[in-house]
Amino acid sequence: MDLGREILRVRRFAGETLDRLRALGPAARARAARVQRLRDAGDGLMRTLSDGAVPGGRAAVAGRVLVDGTWDNANYWFRFAMVRRALGLSGVTMTGLVGAFRRGEVAATFERFGVDARIDLQALSRIEPRHRTAARTLLARVRTAEDILRAELPGGMPGEIFYDGVLKRQRRGTADLADPLLPDHVAEQFASIDAAVRVLDEVRPDLLLLTHGLNFSYGSLAWEGIRRGIPVLLLYGDFGTTRFVRLFSRGDLFVFPSRPSRAELAGLAPATRVALERVGAEQLELRRRGRTNDIGGRYAYRAGGSALSKAEICRRYGWDPAKPIVGVYASNPFDYPHCTGMYHFRDFVEWNRETVAAAARNPHANFLCKPHPIDRRYGLKYGEGLADAVMAVASAHVRLADEAWSGAELMRCLDGAVTHHGSVGFEAAAMGIPVMTTDCAWYDEVGFVARPASKAAYLDKLASEWWRDWPTQEAISLANLAAGLYYGVPDWQGGYIFRDDSDQDAIYETLPAFIADHGVAIEREIATIRDWYDAAHPFFHMFKMFRSSGFGIGNATD
Repeated sequence: MDLGREILRVRRFAGETLDRLRALGPAARARAARVQRLRDAGDGLMRTLSDGAVPGGRAAVAGRVLVDGTWDNANYWFRFAMVRRALGLSGVTMTGLVGAFRRGEVAATFERFGVDARIDLQALSRIEPRHRTAARTLLARVRTAEDILRAELPGGMPGEIFYDGVLKRQRRGTADLADPLLPDHVAEQFASIDAAVRVLDEVRPDLLLLTHGLNFSYGSLAWEGIRRGIPVLLLYGDFGTTRFVRLFSRGDLFVFPSRPSRAELAGLAPATRVALERVGAEQLELRRRGRTNDIGGRYAYRAGGSALSKAEICRRYGWDPAKPIVGVYASNPFDYPHCTGMYHFRDFVEWNRETVAAAARNPHANFLCKPHPIDRRYGLKYGEGLADAVMAVASAHVRLADEAWSGAELMRCLDGAVTHHGSVGFEAAAMGIPVMTTDCAWYDEVGFVARPASKAAYLDKLASEWWRDWPTQEAISLANLAAGLYYGVPDWQGGYIFRDDSDQDAIYETLPAFIADHGVAIEREIATIRDWYDAAHPFFHMFKMFRSSGFGIGNATD
């Protein structure tokens, strides 16, 4: 008997049985019926919106469109409705992909949007004996986690997407080669690649609309589309705004969530730059006060925690208060470490270990290592993984930050901050705190962080007094500029800000009022989407921001 497959079968059976039992209760049935009524009404409103006049009076695509429905979310369907209208897709042949989850709901939504042709991606992705054979062949050559990252996959599928998908399934920071389910995970990746090829062979789309570009299934579809030269749009959203990404090449899969070009930055008019810096400063202050609606901000700056001082921290750990304190901000260990480009480290386990070891070699500062706040959402213990690295060096001047400390209060006590690609990069720099990144953070191009050119250079710099020569005032201005670009919105959006995707079905409750209250802004957004597509710009939010002259502060809460 294949132990891995049997464990997986038992886990799935137990989970599905528990879900069915919960759904049988009267309260659960009543709640489901209410959500369905809200969804029916919301879908109708979005369909009506998407059937309106096409910007420019002509369709952008003459042919077939493949629409991803494997991830179900009210905000995603709203983003799809706007794209359907902007590109004039109501008259083209659309085929919808249905996945493993919420199949009935997705099929009904597709029907309301006129997506009559559907493909069962779950059935096409079923693991077959040939996929297990391919998995065994690959794993026979694997000796280290690095071998999985560098594995050669069919069609040149990027190994980074494969590796990060394994981490997500294992809920680990580095690939566990002893995991009995690893052969199943590898076979799943082969099946996903095979399914992507079969789907695109069957549909032969002229446009591919996806919810995401990472993980086995999404990544396989995105990569196969790129490989065939098919326009691929990721209908992504974050920070209460649309964050569409257009994929042109392999590297575009690792640009989350979007980036300004150096040419765009250089072309900013002085008055526009000043306006963006002001908006960025206001937005960052709102984040520090826990008044933004994105899930990252909620966890990083949740209410609670008492006032904190550098003197108090030093007393607690017996540190010399004359020495600077540097914060080491870790990332969630399995939340797609390669999503912004990771070239100097294999994963965050290696990053944790080598970063903490380099800090321990630095006698000039004390170091506080802070786990990512979203770890708790994934069920991890505080400091899981990072604490091991701190304990391994057994250094008196390298310690784990207290979970009870307020994120904003802690940041005010720091003299420097280190991160791989965290938003702490501009949150700290805007406060005049020198920041060093490990690799490709999503705000690199703006130029307010120190970014060593190699792994060796990073580790050497971390063990030095790298923060001393930092141009603080310039960094503050550039960090606020970056925050304005990423978190800000054009002033014409006003209160047209989406609820966070994580609110799930609750979004349908406020959707009718949202559409009614922001009709003018939504119409402008749709016209801008068309302009963005015609311009073949990679990032919708950047395109929208750089063509605007006035700005608002974005996803603030009341």
